[in-house]
Amino acid sequence: MIDSQQIASLKTSVSRESDEVAYKQLFYYFHPLLRRFAFNLLGNTEVADEIVSDVLLKLWIMRGKMDLVQDLKLYLFKATKNACLNYLKSATHRNSQLTGQIGEEDAVHNFTESEYSCSEIQQIIADAVNQLPPKCQMVFRLIKEYGLSYAQVKEVLEISQNTIETHMKLALRKLKSAIDRYQNTQK
Repeated sequence: MIDSQQIASLKTSVSRESDEVAYKQLFYYFHPLLRRFAFNLLGNTEVADEIVSDVLLKLWIMRGKMDLVQDLKLYLFKATKNACLNYLKSATHRNSQLTGQIGEEDAVHNFTESEYSCSEIQQIIADAVNQLPPKCQMVFRLIKEYGLSYAQVKEVLEISQNTIETHMKLALRKLKSAIDRYQNTQK
């Protein structure tokens, strides 16, 4: 895990010295995080991989301007979200021309795979997260799985602080309820 100071230091090395080793460290740190985020938006691993690789490649291409980016993590999540939405828009347009049936909402809310595995309680939590409404699920994942702050989620999703707090309260209430039900069945 790389902390925010290390990210800033690596960003500076990439920006000012075109340091390929520093870029690779950033790439290998952010790629899995952004890939899971993109997968949650797209529901397609291959496309998520491609989009995240493009976003990170553009980071290298614009390395001379990276000093202008204040929060690299926030920047990369926003860039990934925008790239995913652009993909969905163009995919929807292509598909709607072919079939006239597929809409953007269907693609955005296609959450078919679980990223969780392991113990029974983790599976219960994963199931509860997967049953959250899509926006609530996205807010929860950005904060709890990707480590974004409330302010960063506000920037990425372009929603208010109150909306984020409401989604988090709902998510935590539903998770607590799922865990309580599980514990009651174990008695």
